[in-house]
Amino acid sequence: GELDLALADITVVIQADPKDPSAYSDRGCIWRDKSEFTKAVADFNEAIRLAPKDANVYVCRATLWLNQNDLEKAHQDIDQAFKLGASDSHALRTRANLQSRLGDIDKALTDVDEAIRLDPRDAFNFLTRGRFWYRKKDFQKAIVDFSEGIRLNPTDATLYRLRGDAWRRLKRFDSAEQDYNEAIHLGSNEACAYEHRGALRSLRDQDEEALADFKKALQLNQDSVNALYFRADLLFRRSKLDESLDDLDHALKLDQSRADLYILR
Repeated sequence: GELDLALADITVVIQADPKDPSAYSDRGCIWRDKSEFTKAVADFNEAIRLAPKDANVYVCRATLWLNQNDLEKAHQDIDQAFKLGASDSHALRTRANLQSRLGDIDKALTDVDEAIRLDPRDAFNFLTRGRFWYRKKDFQKAIVDFSEGIRLNPTDATLYRLRGDAWRRLKRFDSAEQDYNEAIHLGSNEACAYEHRGALRSLRDQDEEALADFKKALQLNQDSVNALYFRADLLFRRSKLDESLDDLDHALKLDQSRADLYILR
């Protein structure tokens, strides 16, 4: 794929100049996007060794720690980045994501507002702020931001899925289904859109269609806890208790921290 080609190209650059910190940082980002955590850390560490005052590398490594849910290390890196003068929208958005994970949505919103002021044409800034509004249960504001993100980047399946979630919470089910359908059209190999459309169809008593969506989601990602939970709930309501318990047991093996799984079981 494209990531593999980019990886091959940047590795040639590193071989030609093994003291180029930006090349290691770029390759670290590729490893991160390929979910190769250990290799990404090694490249970011080398970039920092070669250029210890480059704020951007700390921001990039902070995003990696966030992906790994290591909030303490993410905090250390983002603090260091801002001490070194980080001020661009990527740095602000990364700090906003950290603050959100730490539970301070208001501080997160302040940072992402500034990121949008600096770069109002970056759809990801609006996606990020929309998620924060969603967490605050201000679904109408979330829809406004997701819609602006879609205007800026109309082929981003995630934006449609997230807007569909907000429509669903407002009980605008037709609008939600339209967005889930578009998300599936744009990113047909992503389990999330099928999970969420299945949940919507379950709410609308379209049981067979919902089960088909959960089946597809689990074909794409057999360890999807959400798909297992949604299907277990539907099977329970249809008095298929053994099948429901099988899904719940599988889900709990994957994630023992979700109270809703225990409650349903």
